[in-house]
Amino acid sequence: MKPPADPSPLPQVLLVEAQFVLRRTVATVARELGIAQVHEAASHEAAARLLADLRFDALVLDIDADGRALRLLAQLRAGSAGGPGAQASPPGLPVLALIDPAGPPAAAPLAALQVSLLLARPFKARTLLNAVEGLAR
Repeated sequence: MKPPADPSPLPQVLLVEAQFVLRRTVATVARELGIAQVHEAASHEAAARLLADLRFDALVLDIDADGRALRLLAQLRAGSAGGPGAQASPPGLPVLALIDPAGPPAAAPLAALQVSLLLARPFKARTLLNAVEGLAR
């Protein structure tokens, strides 16, 4: 006997983060707790391909010092990060930005790019999971 299908599938979240252990921990725990199905990208280039191919409900984006994250986010907001297919992620996708408080000030550009939430490093994995849960629902 098959279990009944879940009437509400988990939200699809893309996590762009270079740190393998953090990515894997958040993805695994989010799925186990029924928070979200977290897809992992180790680079902004890999994230761009995933955004073009899949439709996500939220994006968690590591803000890097060299501006790749801001360029990716600008492309997403302009509607050019997604592919031509119906599966591409929408330009208005909610975004959680992971920032380094000691890095260059990014608050103004992030606000202009309509980032939903900012989370400053260092943070606990549970704090990130709570933020993902709020963003994805």
